[in-house]
Amino acid sequence: MQSSNESSVFPCEWFSIARSATVQSRAVLEHPVHLAPQSEVHNDSEIGRCTFLNIRSVVYPNVRIGRYCSIARNCEIGVTAHPMEFLSTHSFQYSQSLFPGWPEYCDMTRRVVFSPHAKTSIGNDVWIGAQAVIIAGVSIGDGAVIAANSVVTKDVAPYSIVAGSPAQHIRFRFNAAQVEDLLLLKWWEIPVSRLAFVKFDDIDSAINELKLMRDQDRVPVAHGPSL
Repeated sequence: MQSSNESSVFPCEWFSIARSATVQSRAVLEHPVHLAPQSEVHNDSEIGRCTFLNIRSVVYPNVRIGRYCSIARNCEIGVTAHPMEFLSTHSFQYSQSLFPGWPEYCDMTRRVVFSPHAKTSIGNDVWIGAQAVIIAGVSIGDGAVIAANSVVTKDVAPYSIVAGSPAQHIRFRFNAAQVEDLLLLKWWEIPVSRLAFVKFDDIDSAINELKLMRDQDRVPVAHGPSL
């Protein structure tokens, strides 16, 4: 991936970042990506190629999102956790950031450490429905679907469809053999120009065509980090 202010690989007209979108300085984007108005990508997060973030969706710190992900409106990904086992759930116990002008608060000796933004991982080809909330520290596998208004508090298996608050497994998108093939084929690493020849609406035909590409080594891998 490259940082958001680098344009040596892709021309700027390929970018699709709204003027009102916020991309913090330490965020990393693998262009091209689409960031809709009022969307936010915070520091120490990464977004993979061809992923789109719709209006007012937020990617918090320490989140890694793969390629070809579809993130609907008003989603929050990597939402901060709070310590349930501490005396209080409030951040005053381990952070002084909220009230920088209050000397007594800032000078307080803090003896505990808590990481509110644990690493959050979103795989490739993940669809996150409108107003979904993904709690920090969760891992969502490739091909998963998160229903609108869901709250994801635990890991989601690849190609699983989940819904609810807290989100629960509903079913898998494909059968076990198909899922195994797709995870091995990693179609999101193949250049998009070659994917045009795949029968997208017939999963078995698509898998066979992808296998042929891989077996014949006719398709160079679009190199990048494994997301």
